[in-house]
Amino acid sequence: MKKLELSSLQADLASINALLKKHSEADDPLGWYQFSERKRELEAAIAALANTHPTEAQVALFFGGAPVKGSRGILADFAGQALDTFQDLVNKRLSTLGGLALRARGPVRGRADAQLLITDIVRGSVGFVLQEASDMQRLVDTPLKDAVDQATELLSHIASTEEEVFESASDELDDRTLITMQRLFKLLDESRATLRVVDGEKDFLLDSRAVSRARQRVEAIQIEERDDTVEGFLFLLPETRRFDLTNDAEGIQLLYRGMVDRGALPAAQAEEGVALPLLPLSAIVGRRWRVTLHRKDVSQRGRVRTSYTLVRLVEPL
Repeated sequence: MKKLELSSLQADLASINALLKKHSEADDPLGWYQFSERKRELEAAIAALANTHPTEAQVALFFGGAPVKGSRGILADFAGQALDTFQDLVNKRLSTLGGLALRARGPVRGRADAQLLITDIVRGSVGFVLQEASDMQRLVDTPLKDAVDQATELLSHIASTEEEVFESASDELDDRTLITMQRLFKLLDESRATLRVVDGEKDFLLDSRAVSRARQRVEAIQIEERDDTVEGFLFLLPETRRFDLTNDAEGIQLLYRGMVDRGALPAAQAEEGVALPLLPLSAIVGRRWRVTLHRKDVSQRGRVRTSYTLVRLVEPL
């Protein structure tokens, strides 16, 4: 992983610089020359690595606390459960990329494409380096990399000391993802474990207090989801995948507002065999439609936050 490799190279460079301070060219010309050459090699390697941008999924999970037995290893049962739960979280994030809603039941979409490989084990506080199975070189970030980035960001934000950051993250949860988060934080808390996550430029530690805080939060959340069929004049913002459904053609009397599911528009529905003709946006926007909205109510501490996702255009009216 880039960040771990950079840290290792920078530590080696610091050691070489310390040795160079102890060895002058006059007192030890051979040693000084060898250390100077090594310094140049390390600086070149650091510069080259700093300019790289990995496009495939890479993440390191470092565990500490009771399950880790010094430098010998980590409890296999704990490690297996923790890695399995993290993989499940990545699966569910991948299934929602591009604004797709996660189905309330049934197999998670794209599960086979979400698999990560354990490519290295790091000693100390025991860590596992997980990477994307595909070794193809890509010019842009892979969907799995985006899913891993979302998963680690969700872990960080749910445990954040800032209440606003947590509340914003909780709005991104669905019922099935919430269950996975509850499993993970319960496992860490009951095992008296800590978790450090290194993902790209992100590097954060979930210590015992952060784990306990996150567990209390996710266990206090209740999510209710359902699909409603409603009618109104539809307005879209394709760039941000937002919609307004209003009671008037001028778009003033707002009924519902929210996100647009990637599979909601006619082109995507046609791929699923839905008998709705392909229409340009101009034939959709500002017209009266019967649509299906996915409603999500997130309840916590007596407060309910409701959000809507447009999941289907049923028929024009």
